Amino acid sequence: MRSFLEASLYLTAVPWIISRLWLLSLPNALGKIVKETFGIEWNWLPEVYQALMVFLMGWALWHPPNSTILLTALLALALFRPAEILVFCLHWVLVREPVVNLQRSLIGFVVNQTEIVLSFAVIFRHFECAMDRPGAALYNSLRTAVTIGPNEDLKGCYGLVSAEIVVAYLLTVLVIAAVVGKVARNESSPKEGKT
Repeated sequence: MRSFLEASLYLTAVPWIISRLWLLSLPNALGKIVKETFGIEWNWLPEVYQALMVFLMGWALWHPPNSTILLTALLALALFRPAEILVFCLHWVLVREPVVNLQRSLIGFVVNQTEIVLSFAVIFRHFECAMDRPGAALYNSLRTAVTIGPNEDLKGCYGLVSAEIVVAYLLTVLVIAAVVGKVARNESSPKEGKT
């Protein structure tokens, strides 16, 4: 107990909280159960989950369902997925070794950014943030994620725009820091067979 009280909250409590939040994600919880039960890792599961989310958000944007229950479920996913990506990114940096495979991490980053853009486009369109067409919602969401905001005034949707900026920029900054750190560590470590 004494060592816990002497340690930094950033190094003890924050990783503990992030680790618990990380388990709210279905593929993370299922992967942990499979690893603990069978001793195997399903590294493909998060990738399939990402592809499924891209498909579902694209479908919800371009062809929103008429069913209220299905539409509500898709909107819940559109709201949940960016938060899930944010928790994943914080877990990736604060709790575990950030970059194990550089190529997989970069591909995952691009897919995560795509998920963020599509999720917020679905949200912008549903909440009528001055966009009646899916293309306009997608363009404004992409512009918000990669610049500093949409090209039109999204009256009443400033909180959503701010949330997209926070999630997209934090993901970008943390991934760049993790990848640069991995590259720097690889370059500074001695190569095998060389003296």
